Amino acid sequence: MRIIVAGSKGYIGTAVLLHLLKLKAITHVYALSRASPDTPTTAVSKPHSKVTEIQLTDEEFERWPQELLDQFAKVGVKACIWCIGGPPASFPNTDAAEKANIDLPLEAAMALSRSLDNPDQKQPFRFIYLSVTGAERNPNVTLWTQSQLRKIKGAAENKLLEVQAAFEAEHGDGMLEVFCLRLGTVLQGGKTTANIIKEGMYTSVNMERFVEVCCEVAMNGWFEDEGGKRHGGVVENAEILGPEWADVNKVPAFS
Repeated sequence: MRIIVAGSKGYIGTAVLLHLLKLKAITHVYALSRASPDTPTTAVSKPHSKVTEIQLTDEEFERWPQELLDQFAKVGVKACIWCIGGPPASFPNTDAAEKANIDLPLEAAMALSRSLDNPDQKQPFRFIYLSVTGAERNPNVTLWTQSQLRKIKGAAENKLLEVQAAFEAEHGDGMLEVFCLRLGTVLQGGKTTANIIKEGMYTSVNMERFVEVCCEVAMNGWFEDEGGKRHGGVVENAEILGPEWADVNKVPAFS
């Protein structure tokens, strides 16, 4: 399977990329990043046969180069994990925060779904968006905490899920799945005792667990505990943690 990781040089994007490289089912990763003088030239320590690194300007993210879309279609890319974005405080102004969190992923979802639309497709194209726990899709409500971030992420969810609905209305169900993963605080490391305590105290998830689930959703979609399958939509932090998140018998120090 061939997959895109957008924002491959960020904290989460790098972790996602490195995990994908360990998976036999992943044959190639297209690692996309925003071109900037401050951006490292590579997301991996040395060239890797399974990675093609591509830097795009903001203008190219806003209007994807047709030759790049054609390349993705030709090789049969099946998913995109979108890791570009973040809290408004990490951007110079609100417009920049909304652009990174709403406009760029929306344009990517629309461009990729149009380009990769193929009646002979055997599986859906999946677009994975990193949202935030408590994302608010109603812009008119009053929020006491993280109001701007939660409304920005909620607006992105609305628009991205509208892309899926519009695509399904035109092409039928089952060929595009948009998943919005609502993350709490992402903790460094894996299932350690310290992380289990933190996950019990406040909404959070350890990096190893999140990356594993994120990549699994990109490859296979989301399966409910009862066996049913979800064809896109919101996945909450508690669902990402899974029912056995607090099982200390599965912590390396106790096993």
